[in-house]
Amino acid sequence: MRDIDSDGVDELLLTSGEYGELYDYIYAIVTLKDGKAYPVAYEGGARNRFYLCQNNIISNEGSNGAAYSVSKYYRVVNGKLIRIESVYSEQGKDCIIWYNSVNHSAPKQISRTEAEQIQNNYVHQALTPVIIK
Repeated sequence: MRDIDSDGVDELLLTSGEYGELYDYIYAIVTLKDGKAYPVAYEGGARNRFYLCQNNIISNEGSNGAAYSVSKYYRVVNGKLIRIESVYSEQGKDCIIWYNSVNHSAPKQISRTEAEQIQNNYVHQALTPVIIK
């Protein structure tokens, strides 16, 4: 549990250490509001993963094959994910094309190196697990 939106209420981060990974891959994030549980982020999977990054930023990384990938970065505000930036790729005529969008701005074409630099700004954090048997 960790207060990732700084509202004084800890969010529950459901994670797993399967696949030999550290406990950093998040299946779901749940928050409490008025005594009820609400999902903030959910349905992480093999090609759609959530991570907690530095400064309580949530990264959602996915892929639909070698040419199609996306990295979206969010803040949690009032129990909702608010996108602050994204990087994605798609197959062009002769190459893979990369794009960046900040705060829902129109996507701007960037180089692969620029995409990697943006992605490297969001460092995944290891989570301390509470193991339930």
